[in-house]
Amino acid sequence: MDTPLINHRQALENLLRFEGSVSELERPWQRLPYDYDGLPVVLTMAHIKHALQRRIDEDITAKDLEIWADLVEGRPGIEYEDEEQCSDLLFRLSTPEINQPLSVESCRHILAELK
Repeated sequence: MDTPLINHRQALENLLRFEGSVSELERPWQRLPYDYDGLPVVLTMAHIKHALQRRIDEDITAKDLEIWADLVEGRPGIEYEDEEQCSDLLFRLSTPEINQPLSVESCRHILAELK
């Protein structure tokens, strides 16, 4: 991902897809403004399931999943497919210290709840 050439909307899309490392996904936000008034992107349940599956497969750490959820949660330019469910899941994932640790087993349990 070539950060200087990436636009705000593309950075949002990349963030939702969670296909790179957390450091790659964080990089654009070091130079892009927090506010965004362009065409929004939509966080779907498939995006959240993909993130959980990456944790279950141990492609990412619990901290990576927490950081991803924190980056997504409440970010301007991101709308939710299901406002209540997405908000609840992002809150659970971004605050494991007050919810539950993001172990492989807990992520399996969350994913099973979504099927």
